Amino acid sequence: FAFASLFSMPSFSSGQNIYALSTLIKDGITSSSSVASAKWGSEAKREDINIAKSSLYPTLDMTSEVARAYEKGSTRTTEDNVKNQIMLNYRILDFGVRDQLIDESNNEWSSANYIYLDRESEIAGKVTKSFLTVNKQKELLDIIQNELSYYHDRLHDFEYLVKSGESTESDLKKIQASIDSLNVQKINVNEKLDDELNTLNIYTNDRISRNNLTSVP
Repeated sequence: FAFASLFSMPSFSSGQNIYALSTLIKDGITSSSSVASAKWGSEAKREDINIAKSSLYPTLDMTSEVARAYEKGSTRTTEDNVKNQIMLNYRILDFGVRDQLIDESNNEWSSANYIYLDRESEIAGKVTKSFLTVNKQKELLDIIQNELSYYHDRLHDFEYLVKSGESTESDLKKIQASIDSLNVQKINVNEKLDDELNTLNIYTNDRISRNNLTSVP
């Protein structure tokens, strides 16, 4: 699939599946009932084409009395010629009808197959968007955690400076306010990450966690 080819295949570590985007897209398509329904519709229309083609080549009826008489060198009567001409005209018309049926079947299959491919593309797009969102939230968490570590270090430093009289309680409160703000952000990002992981698991029917998902290449 076009999306899947852009990303690496899954690897394995300590017996745990590590999910790459290509795997998630494949699982999402396989698990989707809408894709399965559209695929069935496409295959059914393809079978209609085969049925139409199987009757494309009707043979002329050479078992008639007219045909047997002709093979024996008999002289055709005017009535025989008329009957044979009518029969031949029907056969020519039959070819045209079958050819039209094949064209119609091809058009119907093209439409059904477009729907099938569109459903696949839709699922691939949803899985990809969810995958990218999860990775974005994980990156935000890393940034917030780094910021928290930085401010906690500064907090200890300023506590010492306040005690030594080299800084004020106001400076200390500013650092604590930054830490409190970051903690609120951390809670919000964690909630969004959990929600998106749940969405991704619903799309793919997998058991994806924060630790078994590959990052964006």
